[in-house]
Parts: sequence; C-alpha cells; structure tokens
Amino acid sequence: MNANFLNIGLLNNVTVDFANANGTGLFTYNPGGINLNLSSPPKVVNIQDGDRIEVGGSTAVSQSGNTINFTHPGLLGIPTTLGSYSIPAGVTYTYNAATSTLTFTSCFLRGTRIRTLEGEVPVEDLRVGDFVITHRGASEVKWIGRRMIDPKAIEKPRDTLPIRIQAGAIAENVPSRDLYVSPDHCMFLEQSLIPAKLLVNGATVSQEVRLHPFQYYHIELEQHSIVIAEGAETETYLDISGRQSFLEPGTLVFGTSAGSRTWNDCCYPPVYAGAVLEKARLSLQSRAEKLGYVVRSAKAS
Repeated sequence: MNANFLNIGLLNNVTVDFANANGTGLFTYNPGGINLNLSSPPKVVNIQDGDRIEVGGSTAVSQSGNTINFTHPGLLGIPTTLGSYSIPAGVTYTYNAATSTLTFTSCFLRGTRIRTLEGEVPVEDLRVGDFVITHRGASEVKWIGRRMIDPKAIEKPRDTLPIRIQAGAIAENVPSRDLYVSPDHCMFLEQSLIPAKLLVNGATVSQEVRLHPFQYYHIELEQHSIVIAEGAETETYLDISGRQSFLEPGTLVFGTSAGSRTWNDCCYPPVYAGAVLEKARLSLQSRAEKLGYVVRSAKAS
C-alpha cells in the first residue's frame, strides 16, 4: 500500500491475515511522509515463521499495549509515527538491525524441567510470580512467552528445529536427561553464553528432525540470568526489543530496533567464535569420547 495513492482511512479497523501465506507473506506500507494516525490500527493475525511487515522510512519501533508503532525522527528529532499495527498479545521478537529483520526469540521446548524453589517444574507449568533458581539465587518469574511451530509450514526449518543436548553430554548427570532448546538459545559454558547450534557435534549434541508441530517456551526474570534446565546451566530471556511477537511463530520486518535493553545487559558475554567456543567444543568432544562416541568433527551445523 502506498499512501500517495491510497485513502489511508481504508486501513481503519482492517485485518492483515497471514493464515494462508505459510511463512511467505509480505505486507508493505509506504507512507511517503504521510503520518498514519488511525482510530483503529490494522490488526495482524495468524503470523507464521517468515511472514513480514515493512514500513518504509521507519527507523524505530515502540510498543503501547498490543500496538506496534513505527516511527522516524521528525522535527527537532521528535519521533513521528508512520504506521501502527495491532498484534497478538504475549508475542515477542528480537531485531537484527543490520537487516531490519525481526525474528522470534530462542526458548525451551515444552516439557523442559526448570529448577525452582519447589523442585523441578516443567516450563509450561511455570507461572508469573514463581521463583526459579539462578546463579544469583532465587528470582521471580516476570513473564512467560510461548509459540507453536509447524516445521512443514516454514521455509527454513533448521532455523527453529530443536537442538538436543544428550543426558551427560556436558558432565556427569549434566544435563540429567536430554535437554531440548531452540538453536539460538545460549548454554552457559566456559563462563560464557554460547548458542546451542554452535555446539552441534553429531554425537551428544544434535539437531532434531521433526515434522509435527512443537511448542517453545521462554521465561523472563527481573535481570538476565542463568537458570538450571534439566540440570544444565542456560540463559533466560533478554528483552532487547520488546515481547510483542511470540505467540505465533514467524518473522516480521520493521526497521531499526529501539529495544529496552542491550547486549550490555547480558549476565555473561555471548560468544559466537574464537578460542572460548573452540574450548567448549573440545570439552564436549572429550566428554562424548568418554561416553563411547567417535567424534570426527565438532563443527557447528
């Protein structure tokens, strides 16, 4: 839609439905310098992995309730709204500023047990207000997100299929049973945060191949922290760009991020390459060999 050729009133109270797009949907709005101030913003529904929304000229995104506002600097640098969209409650996303792409956050697979003051609790049974065990002691759950993924309905399933960390892969009884996390979910190894997908070795750490839908969960605490999942140390959710796109799996393209936190808020440094990563891989390889595996390669998937 191009505002220069459109009565923008037509966007009042309409629905942008990605139900039949199967992760290939694209809705583009080119404001052409015209502010889109509507009494009832367009409602976005049935988002799937890969669906996108683009607002030309946007430099930042803000949230008010369930409404996403696309803005750019106006006179005197004051943010000017170019477009607003209503999205499902409870969903979250993170931005890649280099590509102006918003993608869903990493998380735990349904059934994963998290250590709490009451013992081991499946992540889907956690509630806001529960206390989980962290590296800083007990901490209260502030928010829980969830998303259902159908691997047959997305273009690149390997971006979301679970990583399986076999029981005992890290150390004796660590994890205590097989742990499943999303590819970008970070494990706490070598005093660093390392995405699970970078630890794949084809033996004790591998990527699941699934055709049936599965559900991810993520928990947020007051501060980014290390929690115990199936006896292994791993991260909680870090709110870099809001929590607006988590309920339905997919990708939205908005523009430059205006998140409430930054990577400086990580409780430990994230690692994607270099000596620390290689040390973690070698440690997993050594452990795998003790378990009887022959590991010829410990490279990332």
